[in-house]
Amino acid sequence: LNVIGGDGMDCALHIADPSIIYGSSQYGNFYISNDGGQDFDYISSTINDEGGWTTPIILDETNPSGVYLGYGDLWYSSNLGQSFTSLSNFPDMPGTNYASPISDFDLDFPNSNSIYVASRPYFSRNTLTKFWVSTNGGSNWSDRTAGLPDSLFITSVEAGQGSNDNIYVALGGFDAG
Repeated sequence: LNVIGGDGMDCALHIADPSIIYGSSQYGNFYISNDGGQDFDYISSTINDEGGWTTPIILDETNPSGVYLGYGDLWYSSNLGQSFTSLSNFPDMPGTNYASPISDFDLDFPNSNSIYVASRPYFSRNTLTKFWVSTNGGSNWSDRTAGLPDSLFITSVEAGQGSNDNIYVALGGFDAG
């Protein structure tokens, strides 16, 4: 079954309305269906950013119309993807006008002010893994990479529900040794 075209990537199903489906293809091309998958509309055209091969998506558990997308920066829509606002301004990779693509992110629901973002290493651009944390909904970000292997790919980020003290990351890749 080919619904959107291209390589199928991330998807999300609306928590309260099963007729709302988000789907994506490579490099952050996101679509929404409001009729259970019969038709899809392109929603990421207003985002001027570079996404990874698989660009992550999280639905806002506190706003049924909210959706977060992780490109080089983290983007948020409060209106089912009709428009997006950047929640971050991460540093550009050397020689580019965009940040290293986000490999994964999570929010500490129900406190969606706490956001955890992992940016992938991009060795051809001399960019190592970064792990960013915001405790105020994306207004300010702190680099919390210290202590993590900066040459490995963070494949998953999981916030401990309701606790800013427990954040879990999974890493993949190869390192000497």
